[in-house]
Amino acid sequence: IPLAYATGEGCNQRIAMGTAVVGGMLISTLLTMYIVPAIYSYVSTNRSKLKTE
Repeated sequence: IPLAYATGEGCNQRIAMGTAVVGGMLISTLLTMYIVPAIYSYVSTNRSKLKTE
């Protein structure tokens, strides 16, 4: 996170890189904790419904 708030020479490049890193970490965390389990639950529910029919 300090990379996203860099100051001094070349801070524009560091801020851009820091923003990308922090954004990537947030998105990957959300995907891992919420989206992947939701998709797994959806697929497993539909798979069990298809097997019973």
